[in-house]
Amino acid sequence: MIRSAPRHPPPVLPSSAISLALVTGPDGVWAAAPKVLSRRMRGSNAGRVSSIKRKAFIHAFLSKEKEKERRQSVAATEVTLSMCADAGKVDRAKLSQTEFNIIEFDSETFMILMEYLQSGSCPLTCETIPGLICAAEHYDLPELLQACFHHAKQHFRLSVVCSMLNMLENYYWRYNSASELVNAILQFIDSRAAQLFSRREFLDLSESMFQMILGRDLNISEVSKFQVMLQWANYKIEMSTNVDPRELECIMNRLTRDLKLQKIPPQELIRVILPTKTISNQRILETLLWQADTGMYRIQQSHIEECRARTRAENSESLSWDILETKICNTE
Repeated sequence: MIRSAPRHPPPVLPSSAISLALVTGPDGVWAAAPKVLSRRMRGSNAGRVSSIKRKAFIHAFLSKEKEKERRQSVAATEVTLSMCADAGKVDRAKLSQTEFNIIEFDSETFMILMEYLQSGSCPLTCETIPGLICAAEHYDLPELLQACFHHAKQHFRLSVVCSMLNMLENYYWRYNSASELVNAILQFIDSRAAQLFSRREFLDLSESMFQMILGRDLNISEVSKFQVMLQWANYKIEMSTNVDPRELECIMNRLTRDLKLQKIPPQELIRVILPTKTISNQRILETLLWQADTGMYRIQQSHIEECRARTRAENSESLSWDILETKICNTE
């Protein structure tokens, strides 16, 4: 009798090292049996798994970095408004506003500024630079500020400097950039004053800017300055309504306050300045007296007689003409 060998259960191995294999039993029946994996197979599978995990980690990291960069680029191009941290100081009515008044700059300047913020570029002209250069300083845009200065200095023209000064009048005391631009324009005018005053554009200057120009060391004579002042004052009166009869005298008193009458020859004082009646006879005669006293001019007797006749005809105050004539005679 043949005895079959005792069957012992197969050893239990770790699941990672077991696979199922079909084997033939003693009775000829197919059965599943555990099969021990070789070390080579285990190593290749583990390496494949770690490689997949590593690739997945790198992909996730790169995706996060790209998303972070995208958000930063979007934030850099967006114009945002900061919210006050103290909720008690927030005006709820203003939070619901849909329209806001920009009082610092005119609408054209603000539209050009918005175009620059959105596209990074904008058109520059001498007419728009005064407002735009102040907006660039106000909103801290150094590249736009530099571009405005460069363009303005390269394109100054007598036809536009007067309008530029008028636009800068409301800004130059608030913004350093506006003050620097005003100084640059005045330096441009210094050597071109005669050409500027031969154009009609200077008549549109505001009084403060006109006085600022006249107060500089220009390459024109004092009598030419006076004639320019008179022309400007007459134009302002023509353009005004309900003008006071003494308005011309008041304007000329302000404009000629710093006029150096002593540098005007006596003949021109009497024949050019005196007939306009915009400078008092008292001031003119005091100037003649000073000229005679210092010996700057040799005043002829005929000039004194002419001035005296005009003074008497206008019923002006009596002055000591004898003293004046004595001093003039001593210098001759």
